Amino acid sequence: MARIPNNMSEVLYIIGHGHEYIDTGIYLDNDCIVKSRWSFNGTAACIYGCFTSSADTDNFCLYGGSTGATTYIRFNGQLVRDFKPASYTVYSLEHSVDGFFANGTRYATFEPAEFTCSAPLRIFGLPNSQYSPIAGRCYGFQIFKKRKPIGLPEETSLIYNFVPVKNDDTGEVGMYETVNGKFYGNDGTGDFTTSPEVVSRPIAGRLSDFRRRLMRSAVEIEDYIVFADPIVEQICVSNWGDGIGVKPSQLARVTSLGSVFRGNTGITSFNELEYFIGLTTITTSAFTGCSNLTEVTLPSATTAIGAHAFNGCSKLTTVHYNGTGNFSVAAYAVRYCYLLNSFPTDHIGSMSGEYNFHNHKMTYMEFNDTLSTITSRAFISSLAAGTPQIVVMRRTTPPTLGNIQVFYRDSGGGSFYINTGIKIYVPYSSDHSILNAYKTTGNWTTYENYIYELDENGNIPT
Repeated sequence: MARIPNNMSEVLYIIGHGHEYIDTGIYLDNDCIVKSRWSFNGTAACIYGCFTSSADTDNFCLYGGSTGATTYIRFNGQLVRDFKPASYTVYSLEHSVDGFFANGTRYATFEPAEFTCSAPLRIFGLPNSQYSPIAGRCYGFQIFKKRKPIGLPEETSLIYNFVPVKNDDTGEVGMYETVNGKFYGNDGTGDFTTSPEVVSRPIAGRLSDFRRRLMRSAVEIEDYIVFADPIVEQICVSNWGDGIGVKPSQLARVTSLGSVFRGNTGITSFNELEYFIGLTTITTSAFTGCSNLTEVTLPSATTAIGAHAFNGCSKLTTVHYNGTGNFSVAAYAVRYCYLLNSFPTDHIGSMSGEYNFHNHKMTYMEFNDTLSTITSRAFISSLAAGTPQIVVMRRTTPPTLGNIQVFYRDSGGGSFYINTGIKIYVPYSSDHSILNAYKTTGNWTTYENYIYELDENGNIPT
């Protein structure tokens, strides 16, 4: 087994963008076993194989259309269409005369036949320009060979082992084949890119634990989380992973985010935050200044969002929450999120401080019956004057409003005005006593002409 050269680093995966492929020059046959690990980002297209046309009987390949749709599995002219990969899911694949397996599940069974492919193997593509290369990630690619020595039991040996690497001198990304000691670069157009996290530097002539696991049966390989954002992935792997990737069980033990994400302007999405199931508090200033963050999913265990947690996330549009409990929101927690149009306000149990959501763009907000106080200037929006905006209150007793500007809009220059497009709906009562209480209590009187009743079923009247 050859060692990875000193000027190359092993990386977690390489990324093809639909234009790149590796022509290995290897001709597969009926005694080959291909094991590989992939995730696809929307178009499966040509994943790997030896293929010239669908009429040939010596095909050994995997290809298809968009993820979630049919993917074609071929072996010596036999065709199976049952595998439908999902986007951003890691699959450990095994492909041979014994069948096709993905994450330990059998999707195909083939009839034995002797053949040698007439076209060489491509990774991230097929030797037929009719089909485009795959857009996705390859974590490793191995080819085994079945042999039956005379008088001895059948044996299987590794004959090719492709490891994702990056040349530290040139920046070129490709795969290093460690059995024969050869680097394979891109034979298509464009450039492969890679994971930001280096798995290992070439300090020893042996495979990493990750590569050893990849050689085993696919069912034995535990999946790592596939992140949509490579910068988030790098931070998570560096802080809580095992040097290879990061698993749900590792993130489940995290109880504080600290400041590892703070001020990072490269982060664009972090829905994988939901894997932090032991995290109850979104730390104070955890994502302050992450100005390109657009979407995040809160852990289901969230009980508190700290002060300034998302302050200055100016491109944040959506905050998801799949839990069932309530959480508190501290001062300035989601301030200056100018594009925010979706937040689980119906799970806010309490608030503190002021300007909690200052400069949002939510046109629908609902508050549950446990919220007793809405803090000063909490929901001043950045909506244009007259923009339709609905607020639904579920509490039968009017919550205390910190001041009259709670539901105002910011017109710029520090000037706040009521949004004339707002409609505030409160619980129905046959004698209209709840409606009257809202209209005549404290700072709610400012909104007297904008308060309406829900219908008897608790819905907005049509």
